[in-house]
Amino acid sequence: MTLVLVVGRKEKIDIPQLVHSGKCLRQAVADYLSCSDEGGQLLNDDVEVHIRTRDDVMDSLSPEKYDVQVFVFADLLPARQKNLPERCQAIASCLNAVLGRRQHGFVKIFLSPSAYSEF
Repeated sequence: MTLVLVVGRKEKIDIPQLVHSGKCLRQAVADYLSCSDEGGQLLNDDVEVHIRTRDDVMDSLSPEKYDVQVFVFADLLPARQKNLPERCQAIASCLNAVLGRRQHGFVKIFLSPSAYSEF
């Protein structure tokens, strides 16, 4: 499962807009991080999106440099590593199209070995 964490500054972006961006991110991550390696094909259902707004505690610990921060956690696969900066930029462009250019943010993709087991 691929996890996407979206953190937004609630004073800079409204919650419905943030939720809408999360829905678009699901599709973008599935599209742009899918690869030909075994287990590398992603569907919308394979991407879990968590949306958080920054609270007062977090604001006091972090600089207010970005309105939206997007962290993507996915399995490390050789084919997924290829063109990773371009894949990241494509996801950021999709987000930018939804949120508009007045929002300042970033997308960071973390690829790592992982295991998954349901209980």
